[in-house]
Amino acid sequence: MACGKTHNTYVSSVGPQTLYECVRRERRKAGGRKHRKERVQDRGVGIMDDRKIAIMIAADSIGKGAEELGKNLMKSYIYSLTEADVKPETIMFLNRGVYLTTKGSEVLDMIEQLERGGVEILSCGACLDYYGLNDDLAVGSVTNMYSNVEIMHDADNTIVIS
Repeated sequence: MACGKTHNTYVSSVGPQTLYECVRRERRKAGGRKHRKERVQDRGVGIMDDRKIAIMIAADSIGKGAEELGKNLMKSYIYSLTEADVKPETIMFLNRGVYLTTKGSEVLDMIEQLERGGVEILSCGACLDYYGLNDDLAVGSVTNMYSNVEIMHDADNTIVIS
């Protein structure tokens, strides 16, 4: 084995590293799947770090109060994600958040840009069904709560916007 544990540090032929780095390196040597950071860098898109960030957007506006302000805040948040150096791995849209991923959304082009940059875009199937938007999904794919739970458990950081 090229990686071995010495106390709390893993060592390999390239020196001390975390278990995560060691496993990733060994997987690549064996021809395994590239880490997402490397896949995105191969495409020359954005800057990634090793944190797995998941974002759950559960509304089509941010906060309570003036609806117009909330919609503008959401638009600004989505735009800021497109400009951020570190992108989330996944964005999950639930409840009224699915309106952002369907035809007629003011932020659709920005969400498409995020998807082209390697961000996984998921919309709640039950939510699309509830609001009658099944045929209007314009970006990403349909998901369910089981998948959302797995994604959140697998993430290093989950951000909820509602």
